[in-house]
Amino acid sequence: MSAPAAIPVGRRTLHASVTDGTVLLSESQAGSRTTMTLSGTGGHAHLRTNGAGVDVTVRRLTGATAVLDIDAS
Repeated sequence: MSAPAAIPVGRRTLHASVTDGTVLLSESQAGSRTTMTLSGTGGHAHLRTNGAGVDVTVRRLTGATAVLDIDAS
């Protein structure tokens, strides 16, 4: 498992970690928590909170290292 990383995306912060070929992303806002799991290269997720969206795609995943493409809208 990789150590969790905080990724600032506009006004929000995503927290990411990698375990066994899976990327776990989470975000906490206003007392709620959202969690996304992306498996393998090409995994994709979209998160929309309070009208703001974030798209995350796994570009490369090797061991406990992931390269993510993150697009805020």
